[in-house]
Amino acid sequence: MKQKNFAHRIGTWLWWLFLAWTAVVACVMPFEIGPHTVDALVRSAPLNALLKYVLSVADAVWIVLGASVVYLGVIRDAGALARVWSGIILAGSALIGTVGARTDCPFGPLEFTDNMGARLFAVLPFTIPLLWLIVVLAGRYLVLWRFPCANRWQIASATALLALLTDLNLEFVAWKVRAYWIWYPAGTPLAFNPPAWPPWQNFAAWFTIAFLLTALLPDVTRPPRAGVARPILILVALNALFLLVHAVRWMRSFH
Repeated sequence: MKQKNFAHRIGTWLWWLFLAWTAVVACVMPFEIGPHTVDALVRSAPLNALLKYVLSVADAVWIVLGASVVYLGVIRDAGALARVWSGIILAGSALIGTVGARTDCPFGPLEFTDNMGARLFAVLPFTIPLLWLIVVLAGRYLVLWRFPCANRWQIASATALLALLTDLNLEFVAWKVRAYWIWYPAGTPLAFNPPAWPPWQNFAAWFTIAFLLTALLPDVTRPPRAGVARPILILVALNALFLLVHAVRWMRSFH
């Protein structure tokens, strides 16, 4: 009980910090505010450097805060089992992401950048497993909240569908707007004339990985009891912000 109360208190502080940081990212990401914007508006060298640093870590901090709120929210409901779930998702997604970055399988030819945070062993940004934690764990709770009587395979299938929809929403932003990763990097056959979208196997991989990770999670025999609202809202906030980026770019295309 003490652990759950402590998680609730810390989670509340992080929740409000996440909301405040989301407001910052919602200004930066859709309007592509970057170092060039800071140079044009800020003449003070110390302030200029500070703002550039904040912009360089804004996306990574956003993901870290979101994953922390999800994890602490799940602790309120599942207690120690939350650590097992999180360990499976983090370890599984880190392994698959590293293999994918080195071999182009299962996602396709891609290369990660430092725009989503420092890369572990110069390969995988540390925020990628945290993003999977949000998508899979919060997605699972969204499914359980909506369909409390669903069985393991139904939960895994619905969570995988949510992960696929999230990736469809994310890909253009991650590739073209924020450059979290690069599809068809130098050295691949399509590097100089890349298609407009990632390869089809990327989307199949997102669905399959989310399905397997969800199916591997040790189940509980009851519906969620507490702490589920914030994890679900984190996933909603992620998708809402990506949709905002799409909407702003669509409106700007008319000018």
